[in-house]
Amino acid sequence: MAKKTRKRTLEVLTEKREHSFFGDVLKYFDHAAQFLEHDASLLEQIKYCNSVYRMRFPVKNDEGVIETVEAYRVEHSHHRQPTKGGIRFSFHVNQDEVMALAALMTYKCALVDVPFGGAKGGIKVSPRLASVGMLERITRRYTTELIKKNFIGPGIDVPAPLRKWRTRNGLDGRYLRHFPPYRFEFNCMCYWKANFTWWNCWSY
Repeated sequence: MAKKTRKRTLEVLTEKREHSFFGDVLKYFDHAAQFLEHDASLLEQIKYCNSVYRMRFPVKNDEGVIETVEAYRVEHSHHRQPTKGGIRFSFHVNQDEVMALAALMTYKCALVDVPFGGAKGGIKVSPRLASVGMLERITRRYTTELIKKNFIGPGIDVPAPLRKWRTRNGLDGRYLRHFPPYRFEFNCMCYWKANFTWWNCWSY
């Protein structure tokens, strides 16, 4: 009986891993597209992600041991720039999920007429298990990788490190280190304050 239960559990886990979040988004898009009169080639352009950046980089943990971290940044649509979207910190992050969330960000911005394209980032690390220092080091290195490929900037892509502000210093500090003369480009990220009613993407 125990063997059967274990086998059934493994089948469920395998089924969950094979499920595609982005595939679901595409299905809903195709369903909605039936009611539109736009050209099919235009809809095809809107449907898929424009840029997908997968990276792996080394970071020293609190014990001084080097760990390899997997991360992503996806820009779904460049129809309006900059693109914007948060950074998800979780062991469960994968490319399919980040692509789906980037696409949904495009549609959310379009529905409420916000002048941004959709994007999303993901870092495969548990914010509950990692220390504040570790999270900042990971975010600094992640930001450096984005800078290398031109995936961050006030007119390009503005990430949103919302992990209770613990990663904000890592992101904006590393950006300023690479671009010290351009302090006006400090506005390279979105963030949320409790007393604000809107995303502040331009200045602190």
